[in-house]
Amino acid sequence: MEYSIRLLNSAYHKENVDGVERAIVYLYGTTKEGEAIAVRTPLLRPYFQVVEATKDIKKRLQKDDSVESIEEEDLWVDGDVRKCTRVYTKSPDNLYKLKEWLKNNDSSRPVQYEGATKFTNTDIQAPMYHTIEMITKYAENKPSRPLILCEYAHAMGNSVGNLQDYWDVIESYDVLQGGFIWDWVDQGLLTKNENGENFWAYGGDLGGENFQNDKNFCNNGLVNPDRTSHPSLQEVKKVYQSIKFNFDNLKSKTIKISNHYDFKNLNEFYYEWEILKNGKKILDGIINEFDLDPQKTKLITLEIPNIDYNNEYFLNIYARKKKSSALVPKNYIVAYEQFFIGGNKIIKTRDIK
Repeated sequence: MEYSIRLLNSAYHKENVDGVERAIVYLYGTTKEGEAIAVRTPLLRPYFQVVEATKDIKKRLQKDDSVESIEEEDLWVDGDVRKCTRVYTKSPDNLYKLKEWLKNNDSSRPVQYEGATKFTNTDIQAPMYHTIEMITKYAENKPSRPLILCEYAHAMGNSVGNLQDYWDVIESYDVLQGGFIWDWVDQGLLTKNENGENFWAYGGDLGGENFQNDKNFCNNGLVNPDRTSHPSLQEVKKVYQSIKFNFDNLKSKTIKISNHYDFKNLNEFYYEWEILKNGKKILDGIINEFDLDPQKTKLITLEIPNIDYNNEYFLNIYARKKKSSALVPKNYIVAYEQFFIGGNKIIKTRDIK
């Protein structure tokens, strides 16, 4: 029997299947008629494939030394739950065949598979949560495939703090091509407590505290459920900015601007700068026209005053959008930087009694 099913939730754990510990996913949902349904299925992995198996085929599979076990149960397929025969093999040959089929049918696309970091059936090395030391070692050992972290910088709680350290390394090697932060949004539900106050419910907050739940593990995003930002999103924006500023020569009074975009010219932005003396603005300027092609660098001269070393001086510079686009409004700051340019750094202290 086949069903159309609306997926509501899922749970993951491990079970002993035929004496072998396997990762199992339970899918919970409802049929079109509203009937509750649960589907149990092992996670997709290199040693797993689905076949249409008649009795004769099953007999042959049972005698095949490469087959570890055979199961029959419901499987989620294209939005439906279908009766399938699941075959566990002792080698990942099916995924090599899958890559071969993909290349034969569309050679223009790269194939990426996280589980093949030690095999050849992926065009991209896509490990999960490799450390800075691990990706550095990979980049310095003459790799033939680019590395893209399929998951990194887990954004739960007070996190994403070492992102700049990652990107200092990533931007030093062409073969390192970034990664995907886990994840974008907290998965909480707006509800009220006993005092009528709104809060984001998660885990066992809705009466399921004594049942299996993900606790706060579903709240690991860069934004809240209503898409208001966590502080970590500002860190990501700063690290990910594709316009880089460098100021290391006070005598020449020049700042270096680098365009790290691959296709965008920097002429769609204008640039504001300001000099702060002891935290107060004493001078500012604007650069309306600035043409710089992708992957190029240019020096510009600023009207920086003479530095009085009895005071503290900072240079701030901002890149802003000239025009609105579909997602980014006019005057939005897309990149910025601050430089200490001289004098004595002032640290205000107070007595604590």
